[in-house]
Amino acid sequence: MMKQIPYGITDFSRIQKENYYYVDKTMFIEKIEMQPPYLFLIRPRRFGKSLTLAMLEAYYDVNHAEQFDELFGQLYIGQHPTKLHNQFLIMRFNFSEVSSNVNEVELFLSAINSYATRKKNIRIYLLIDEYDNFTNTILSTYGTEFYRKATHGEGFIRGFFNVIKSATTGTGAALERLFITGVSPVTMDDVTSGFNIGT
Repeated sequence: MMKQIPYGITDFSRIQKENYYYVDKTMFIEKIEMQPPYLFLIRPRRFGKSLTLAMLEAYYDVNHAEQFDELFGQLYIGQHPTKLHNQFLIMRFNFSEVSSNVNEVELFLSAINSYATRKKNIRIYLLIDEYDNFTNTILSTYGTEFYRKATHGEGFIRGFFNVIKSATTGTGAALERLFITGVSPVTMDDVTSGFNIGT
């Protein structure tokens, strides 16, 4: 049966199960694990960031352990698995789905914060896709004043990254690994002093 081209599909499990073409990039998992545990990757749109996060989610999530052979058996990492495969509770957020309404964004981030702080003594791998999408929309829709309030001082976006940082600190910290993608470093630069753990 001829393989289909998965244009616009970012669901790794679906691509593997439904016989789509997939360029095997799983050899990069070993390289990612050799890096510091908190990574920040920026690339232009349509560079495969979302599919990469979906692949990492399937590889590391404890809930995908029974599907490991089906999803990865024919790929590089299926033949050379690392010790960390299927060892984490995955928290994955796609910030392109977040409303640009500043009040709704604040409620959303507050909910994530409270969830993250409750999950102590569990190995968590946090994946954030398009971390800067809604902030870019806030900047273009509401202007620099709203954006600055959100990302500086006691702003809720800065507060969100402060909570992430605190979840990586101390013995038995809940957040063991982190992978953030986006298009621009602007937002991260504005919250950097509160988020100086990223590589």
